[in-house]
Amino acid sequence: MRRAVDGEDETYVSDLTLSRRSGMNIRFIPEDIAKKAELSYFDWREAESVYTFSKGGGRLEITPVFKRFSEENTPPTLYNHGFENMDSVGALYSRASSHIFGDWNACGKVMGLAPWQGHVWDQTENASGKSKRAKKKLTAETIEEPILKGKLYKDGEEGLKIDRSVMMNMPFISRIDPDMFDDEGNIVRQKRYDFDDNDFRGISSTDEGKENASSDGQSDGSDEQLRSPKQLPTKVALDAISLASRMQTDLESVCMDFVEHFKSETGATNLCLAGGVALNSVLNGRLSRELGFENTFIPPYPGDDGIAVGCCAYALFGDSDNAEMPNLWNETLSPYLGPMPTDVSMKEATEWASPWIEVDTIRDEKERIDMMVEEIASGGVIALYGGRSELGPRALGHRSILADPRKKGIGSIH
Repeated sequence: MRRAVDGEDETYVSDLTLSRRSGMNIRFIPEDIAKKAELSYFDWREAESVYTFSKGGGRLEITPVFKRFSEENTPPTLYNHGFENMDSVGALYSRASSHIFGDWNACGKVMGLAPWQGHVWDQTENASGKSKRAKKKLTAETIEEPILKGKLYKDGEEGLKIDRSVMMNMPFISRIDPDMFDDEGNIVRQKRYDFDDNDFRGISSTDEGKENASSDGQSDGSDEQLRSPKQLPTKVALDAISLASRMQTDLESVCMDFVEHFKSETGATNLCLAGGVALNSVLNGRLSRELGFENTFIPPYPGDDGIAVGCCAYALFGDSDNAEMPNLWNETLSPYLGPMPTDVSMKEATEWASPWIEVDTIRDEKERIDMMVEEIASGGVIALYGGRSELGPRALGHRSILADPRKKGIGSIH
């Protein structure tokens, strides 16, 4: 953007130039974004936006209404352009995803983890006496202070407020080493190196002086020299639940208020969502059920992958001087826009893999489904493949992996 402005490139259009077009009156936060962008070392980046759409005469008119910009807090040369350090609701949610799972794009797992807040587990532990065992109640603590609060459409004191202190004071859950904790689950501050993983625990200090060898000099197994690797304390998982729940609650609160405000301001009766946050199905459900829209549309590719569809649409409909421009799409595009497998290609693939697989052709659909159910119930994994592949991150039945998620290690299959 800066290079285009400095080079006076009139063909480059950014969100900052949209308001100069005839009839457009966009509200920006901050209001002096153009000035701040000129003075910013790392530049500013679009955070949240609102547009209105109207269709008539075979044309689709798009009018920007509102844009909130966020200053880039770290160099854009960082991994993923430093996205996790930005001050948008989507970036903060991704920051929680990185903190818990070590992946900025595992936001669906954060959403799935959040509802475990409030659940109570029974943990059985040894009590005094050899035959006595006591039950301990385990539940995730509630993080009282919001990470996100305020109004996205306001500036200053009423605007969005971000508190990263919870995450900054919590070790990266995905990178936690079991040796950082004592037997009670408390973090032990100690000097150590990454190669100090204590997979071989050896003999503890309490074992010193004990006889641990038989008369022939071999270990008699009376002391457990090779012990199982140390496990993370349960509190780490509970902290992950607490963070996920707080992040999901704040996301819903801030976004519900944001959409409700602009529904009232614009009088819109239909809602269309785009951006990575639009993959949060819990939030989507609340927006659809609670705010009174007649229709809610979320494309199956609301994130960056949808740019390909947008480019295609612009090529078809974006040139207002094109007399041969086709009519607008009159129905929702199918999410199945990928390649279509053929009988020949599937036969070639199975023949190539024949040394490692067995092929049975089951033409009866009920029999095939029954076999799949039985396989999943027994702990197996099913791969569904058929038709054109999906565009977007969600498995919608044409390229899907089915398995029991309770099975340990199943998350590594992808």
